[in-house]
Amino acid sequence: MKWRDQKMLGSSDDLVDQSWDCDLEQAARSQLCDGMELKDTYGVVYNVIIEPNSSQNVTIDIVLEELRYWWKEAKIADLSVDPKYIFLKNDAFGTMAYAKSTRFACTYGSCLIGEVLQCVYDQKPAEDELLYQKAAAPEDICTACSGSTQCVNYLCKSKNPESSTTGTALFPQLHEIQRLHN
Repeated sequence: MKWRDQKMLGSSDDLVDQSWDCDLEQAARSQLCDGMELKDTYGVVYNVIIEPNSSQNVTIDIVLEELRYWWKEAKIADLSVDPKYIFLKNDAFGTMAYAKSTRFACTYGSCLIGEVLQCVYDQKPAEDELLYQKAAAPEDICTACSGSTQCVNYLCKSKNPESSTTGTALFPQLHEIQRLHN
């Protein structure tokens, strides 16, 4: 797996191309200001992206900046040797990159604490759980794709996405957000 700046993170042979899920988007939106309740069932990553009483508006640039910040947590915890979920070091990245997750959605809106961005994933990693299987060599990257998936751009992609994955999500810049995740 490579960063956008081409720094090697370490190869994975079971990362999944995640699909946008409108049901997860609705769950995220309905619990936007109380997202902690979703943590019992789903992987949840959220943060205040604009402080309360700010005159600033949420833009795609602000959302993408926050998503990039979450993704960069992998640089703090060296995952090239042991790609494990560690709550205090890589909670956001670990939830985003968890190989068992196949669906996700993000939303943002106003809460008492400010403008909040929240992303919800259909699976959540446990403490010290491997986020993905490391590939021994680049040519082995897709060897762990199951029979119900196919390898596309070095990611395991579901042949038949389940649930409510559609291209008509409420989030305005779906494809740009999805590109950052995949």
